[in-house]
Amino acid sequence: MDIKKLTIELTKEKEKLEYYTQVNLESFVTNKEIVSETKITLFKTADILNSILHQIALKRVGRLPKSSSECVNFLIKNNYLSRKLGGSFKKLFRFLFFNYDVSAVEDEKEIYDVAKKTAEDLNKFIKEKL
Repeated sequence: MDIKKLTIELTKEKEKLEYYTQVNLESFVTNKEIVSETKITLFKTADILNSILHQIALKRVGRLPKSSSECVNFLIKNNYLSRKLGGSFKKLFRFLFFNYDVSAVEDEKEIYDVAKKTAEDLNKFIKEKL
């Protein structure tokens, strides 16, 4: 899939994250359906973002990175991503890939925090880079 189509999909997932995290933390934690949907959306978002970053890295560096982390590092070194934004994306990838079965993650506060931060960072990324 090309970057334009992926960007549209990424924007849709970002909007879902914004919708799910517009409530306060207490309301989020008590609503299991929203927590579940947020987990699914985070995973989809990371997958789409990973595809976009790999395509950009391939164009800029000339080879396909071995991992999401290596991809982000390439883009930081090539001044495509800021260290702050790159670090945030690496944190998202670590969170999701370390907890490969995201449905098993029980810390609703952590899910809320990651979703909220991801939505904010994706806003910047989409406006500035895509």
